[in-house]
Amino acid sequence: MFTMHIEWPLERPHMATVRSVIDGDTIRVDIDMDLRTALSNYKVRLAGCNAAEVDTDAGKAARDHLQTVLLPGMQIVLLTIKDYKYGGEFIARVFLPDGTELVPKLIEEQWLAPWNGRGPAPVPPWPRTVSRDRQSRVSPVRE
Repeated sequence: MFTMHIEWPLERPHMATVRSVIDGDTIRVDIDMDLRTALSNYKVRLAGCNAAEVDTDAGKAARDHLQTVLLPGMQIVLLTIKDYKYGGEFIARVFLPDGTELVPKLIEEQWLAPWNGRGPAPVPPWPRTVSRDRQSRVSPVRE
């Protein structure tokens, strides 16, 4: 069990099951919206960050790494913030089964760059400069 800070009513918690990773900052999940309502294979963008584009070496590496963290079938918690500006997906904070918030961990490991969605989108350094020792300390806990 873990606790999380929720900015109610802006953020709403939902249980979700990982379907797939699209790129370094976008995933597909099945979302339990409560009251017998669910969204299947729904696109979710990770809040507060930006990844390199998937057609670059950095973007492919970020996607591949995220696929090792978010395995298909894994249960996660989403704190949905809002619909994405172009529609058809949510922006959400993601929490792993052990309670770790995903985006700060990936920013620390330099897979993502912090971004509030305004202005030019930054990209993380490539090649990454984080040490292997530092990364191993923040690696995901498997279910």
